[in-house]
Amino acid sequence: MKRTPLRKASTKRSRELARYQRRMNAYFHKHIWQSCEYPECWERATEVHHIKGRHGEMLNDECYWMFICAEHHRWIHNNGREARKMKLLQ
Repeated sequence: MKRTPLRKASTKRSRELARYQRRMNAYFHKHIWQSCEYPECWERATEVHHIKGRHGEMLNDECYWMFICAEHHRWIHNNGREARKMKLLQ
């Protein structure tokens, strides 16, 4: 019997991710020289960090987005305790 492979994401989640990609691209295009929002970093932001996670509506709600450079994005996720003290994660 031939098996049907599982989808990586539900249809609803796939739509949310597509909407997120469009919004993020538009925001980066509009703010092309946005600097990193990490304290005292003036590098150009290249990534979006989700302060409260990527669940449900938080994925597409810009009030939970933080534009950040790749180096500080890795630091936030590798240093959760310190990042929470700095209000970079919730």
